[in-house]
Amino acid sequence: MLFNSEFYELYVNTFEKSIKDMFGTDMKQRVKTCAFQHMGSFILSYEYVPLNYIITIENEMRTFNVTIEDKEKASTPLSRIKKYESGLSQDNIHEVICLLKEVLRENDFDLYIYKDDKVYIKNKQGVKRIKRVKRSQ
Repeated sequence: MLFNSEFYELYVNTFEKSIKDMFGTDMKQRVKTCAFQHMGSFILSYEYVPLNYIITIENEMRTFNVTIEDKEKASTPLSRIKKYESGLSQDNIHEVICLLKEVLRENDFDLYIYKDDKVYIKNKQGVKRIKRVKRSQ
């Protein structure tokens, strides 16, 4: 069965264990929502205590995404920083948690925030508006 609860519960547990093993007390779980009957959906949300980031893992069907967000709601998908395989498997979960730890340790990436229909980029240099580039037709 495609949306077997036991199947998805195994991967939720794999994420939780990998995060606990890799981050210890630096990562505190905030949200755990499982709606496996809805296309295998689950959401795990953590606070990365040292940098006050929110890390959200969302799965639908058999594909997951990881998002990093700061307290001002500026965010970016981990896949924009480092490429990874997002198919739901134990190897991919272990790989993405290792990548996440590396990215958070380096803490040198861009976050994006949307205000008043404008896009801003936020990084160590500050916040800067991204101007639209006209496309030639």
